[in-house]
Amino acid sequence: MIRPLSPPHTLIAVSVFAQGDAATARARLTEGLTYAYRTGDRNSPALFLQALADVEARDDPERAARLAAAARSLRTRSGMIWLSAYVPPWPTSPVDLRVELGDAGFERADSEGAALGLERAVALVQPAHDLVSSPSVAHRKASEKVKERQDVVAE
Repeated sequence: MIRPLSPPHTLIAVSVFAQGDAATARARLTEGLTYAYRTGDRNSPALFLQALADVEARDDPERAARLAAAARSLRTRSGMIWLSAYVPPWPTSPVDLRVELGDAGFERADSEGAALGLERAVALVQPAHDLVSSPSVAHRKASEKVKERQDVVAE
């Protein structure tokens, strides 16, 4: 059964990331990944992991390479077609992970990421104890920032 992803996670993440707020984008993407994982959605995690890889590329290229490889290994053709109809494109990172890590470092991180599978990829992004809490700390903080922005815009 295909369960819908939560569009606000990606929409808000794209918006705040475009404004330079990587922390809120990361929090919203993590929340979206957690939601997809909890609800059994098998299409959306690859999207969230790839977007998280792009966010992480600036600060932690090795982690970004792992997340990108995990996303690639979880992607399905039908899932990507379906998602492309409902999800805005993610502004991809200009960071070249292979250049940042070197060939050997990139290959190692890529192999490790490709072998993660869904559960371990989710755990890499968010500690396991947060997967069962609701709402997560990341979600609350991101929601507070979004509310603050809405208040400023409303004024």
